[in-house]
Amino acid sequence: MIIDRLPVTFTTPSPQKIQTGLGVAGFTHRYTPNGIAGAVGAVVTSWADDIGTKPLAGTNGPTVRALADARKYLEFDGVNDVIKNDAMPAGEVGTVIMIARNRATDSATTIMASGTGVSINRAGTSGTMLNPGTGVVNATKLDNQWRFVAAVATAAAASLTIDAVKATATAGGTWGTNLRIGANGSPNFWSQLDIVDMVTYATALSDADIATIRTAMKSSYPTLLL
Repeated sequence: MIIDRLPVTFTTPSPQKIQTGLGVAGFTHRYTPNGIAGAVGAVVTSWADDIGTKPLAGTNGPTVRALADARKYLEFDGVNDVIKNDAMPAGEVGTVIMIARNRATDSATTIMASGTGVSINRAGTSGTMLNPGTGVVNATKLDNQWRFVAAVATAAAASLTIDAVKATATAGGTWGTNLRIGANGSPNFWSQLDIVDMVTYATALSDADIATIRTAMKSSYPTLLL
């Protein structure tokens, strides 16, 4: 009697893919773990735009790290790591939302900048600052804790929401045509930043929209966000 023996194949589980639904339509650019092409431990010089045509790139890129569920994130060294796109069309950014943390403590560094426009900075011991010309400080810090960050800036108004805490500026500001992660435009004020997800909207989102997106991201990253 002949018994057929089929080969047994063992496979490694694939990293969990990011939830694409955010509950609020109309985002213009999306940067997720799916767009990080390098292996864990590798230095990468680009982060693909999942839905648009504006990848972020840099000659001194961040290092790929992995979450506990194997999804990737980017780690910036605070020395010379930056990825950017210096050709973001005017009017495509009104709100930027990200999941990020800062590994430095009480340092004045840039989390994200947009050229001559709005930037998100570490405001020393005071918290986190959105600087649209008239700065607004949110007392919530990103120090060694993953946070949901939503920055809104138009000519009329600006606000910075971290987790469920919102701070509002007394005046508005505008986004520039650059999008830079990990440093400002010079570049300097390098940040020891970790970032796993970022999305942009052309409009200034409402508090209700931001809350909806936070709920969706908490569902996608249940072990990261408070």
